[in-house]
Amino acid sequence: MAIKPAKKQKGEKTLTIQTASLKDSHDADRMVAELKKKGYDAYKVMGVVPDQGIWFRVRIGYYENSTEAADTIERLKKEGLDAFLVNR
Repeated sequence: MAIKPAKKQKGEKTLTIQTASLKDSHDADRMVAELKKKGYDAYKVMGVVPDQGIWFRVRIGYYENSTEAADTIERLKKEGLDAFLVNR
């Protein structure tokens, strides 16, 4: 019997906004601190990229869908930052 992935529950916030991917953990920490000062729910996650090592991703918030995140993405882009939705 094949194992099926769990279905997304209604209201489950499975998306987040990624605004940077940095090699240096301290740079990511500084960016998170700056975003928090501006009122964003920013945080850092570590990821391993094959053949490139460890990267630190700066992300903002938790969202159920792209519509919910659209205003935040627009504000970030107006501030000159990259911003796109990713699964968390």
